[in-house]
Amino acid sequence: MSSFAIAFVWLLSNMCCAQSAGEPPEVRTGIDTIYVRSTQWPSTEKDELILCRQGKVTTLYTLFTADGSSITFLFSAGDHTSGYNCFEVYNNAGGGSSYIFYNKARQCLYITYGTYEEFDPIPASVDFEKQEVLLKNRYSAPVPADTLYIGRETGYIVSKSPVIRVEFKEINQKQHSNVD
Repeated sequence: MSSFAIAFVWLLSNMCCAQSAGEPPEVRTGIDTIYVRSTQWPSTEKDELILCRQGKVTTLYTLFTADGSSITFLFSAGDHTSGYNCFEVYNNAGGGSSYIFYNKARQCLYITYGTYEEFDPIPASVDFEKQEVLLKNRYSAPVPADTLYIGRETGYIVSKSPVIRVEFKEINQKQHSNVD
């Protein structure tokens, strides 16, 4: 293969990597935003929760994994100054998820205590004063009035209850998690 062809392949591969790892358009326009940046190597991956506020980029949370676990944006509630964002931290080895909440007004990051199989947060139920959220079973009927209280139980949690009430805790920025 000629040196020109090798240089062209190298340039093309670097352009593709730069596009896939690039910042979302909101970051370039100066709007405060939070997003997930993923980096992959042959034997491991890294997902970072990135905050861009007033032009300053900060890593809020980092997940190192070798099994395909990931951080995914789920939803945003409220406005851009007083609302919050919710992210799923999926544990591929266990098949369950923890949830991260970023409170924009307080500029604080929170994470649920346990890992929950087949449960998702109910957006209107997030309570930063009590540090609680209701999680709804993905396969259940409409939300009932009764809930199962899980609280601060850690570990892998499986439940047949349609809704569970769980607590979350504030975590330091630049928190690192290794999931195998």
